[in-house]
Amino acid sequence: MSSHTQVQLPGRPADTTKPPTSSSPNSSPFSSTPYHSDPKFHLLLAASGSVATIKIPVILNALSKHADQISTRLILTKPASQFLQGQSAEQPRLDAIRKIPGVDAIYTDEDEWAHPWTRTATESVPILHIELRKWADLMVIAPLSANTLAKITNGISDGLLTSVVRAWDTDAFVDGIRPMLRGFHERRREKQTKESERQTREEDATETRQVTLGGEGKPWTSTYGFYSNEQGSRVMEENPELRFGQLTKVLHERFRALSNEEWKRYEEMAENDRMRWEDEKARKAPEVYGGAVKPWRPAYGFYVDDQHDKVEEENPGLSFSALGKLLFARWKELARGQKMPYEKSSMGDKERYEREKKEKDQALDKLEGRDPWRRGRPAYIFFANALRDTVKQETPDAGFGILGKLLRERWLALSDDQKKPYEKMAEADKKHHEGTEKAKKIIVCPAMNTAMWRQPITMKQINVLQEEWGGKEGWFEVLTPGSKTLACGDSGMGAMAKWEEIVGVVKERACLED
Repeated sequence: MSSHTQVQLPGRPADTTKPPTSSSPNSSPFSSTPYHSDPKFHLLLAASGSVATIKIPVILNALSKHADQISTRLILTKPASQFLQGQSAEQPRLDAIRKIPGVDAIYTDEDEWAHPWTRTATESVPILHIELRKWADLMVIAPLSANTLAKITNGISDGLLTSVVRAWDTDAFVDGIRPMLRGFHERRREKQTKESERQTREEDATETRQVTLGGEGKPWTSTYGFYSNEQGSRVMEENPELRFGQLTKVLHERFRALSNEEWKRYEEMAENDRMRWEDEKARKAPEVYGGAVKPWRPAYGFYVDDQHDKVEEENPGLSFSALGKLLFARWKELARGQKMPYEKSSMGDKERYEREKKEKDQALDKLEGRDPWRRGRPAYIFFANALRDTVKQETPDAGFGILGKLLRERWLALSDDQKKPYEKMAEADKKHHEGTEKAKKIIVCPAMNTAMWRQPITMKQINVLQEEWGGKEGWFEVLTPGSKTLACGDSGMGAMAKWEEIVGVVKERACLED
């Protein structure tokens, strides 16, 4: 059975290296090279063995409205392909799926080695799972079955889908980032900024309660801001014929031409204003800045809460430490099923922690007017944070301006070696924030029966994807399953995330415009 097709669409490079098909056994294997500068977003969609595979045509049809902006290649495992054999209208044959606009190819395990690998003096045959990895800007596995989840977290690569995941360039060290993908990142940031500004305007219009620090606009004025405020009127008087954009260009040129002494004066003004902001935000917004989010508790912590009083009553003479050892010994003796209620409570508390942390981070971003995609703090900020309390104690009567000046003078007096620790902190902070764009992502949508989802091993494997391989600097994201009555009859968690949510995530990552 032919397992894929190539569709030539307007606005994309001609593909002279079409994927192999059973009807064209002599055709060349797929190569990602012709697509390196393709203006479209590249989505590698994959499905493993789950009934939720029947949502693949729905997802592809929804994305077909953006076929001029996104190119999709589909990987199906052998079990997944069994759900798309024309059994019903929602389970069309692969031939029908190939005709959906934007679907450029469909692959199965048989395509991996459709062409025996050979090497000549000048080149070698492209390997499909490597080429698909290079081609993809984003991989979405929907559904992700319990079997494929176990394979991925244990490094098994016994099929095309798992081979792509196993060969994924987790930090862009091998392949780098496709130039067009950087453009998608920039557009995504612009959309997020515009959305943030829109929400702020709406809140202002409805007089929603908000904390106002240091007036409107940016929390504190930058070095250039002070220069522009002071010199802007003068430049306008000297150049009355210039438009606003031209005046701004002149100001920028003059600012860059400042001597070190002139620049230092404006920098001190900016630092003093920033110190004012730091003091006011701590005084006016304690509900946001007052302490960290309470960490999530492990399953053992919930077990102790539940059993502590009971064990203490049974053993009234035990010391605190002996009681703790007894509780831990009993915990280790529990069977997996007995631990499940506590692990479930822990997972719920973890979700609470992640939700509260996200809300606090968003509140900080809004309150400080900061860009969540910023590129890290300069070395001086780490120095000032480390020395501020010391300088305050030494000069308790110093105001914002004097304190900022003293800190700046101490910073300028440091030798290069003395600055190195703070420069290392700044470099680490920069790398942390650059991580959001460094790795191409794999988004997975688990789908399995409720009993499978509730098993401890599933929680451990999901934790690997979310905690060890996920986060801002990671390459995995998990769309949490929903709860409903499943096709197998189970009622509870395990249903794949709704197809509308999956499409929404893809549209947001690809910056698709309706």
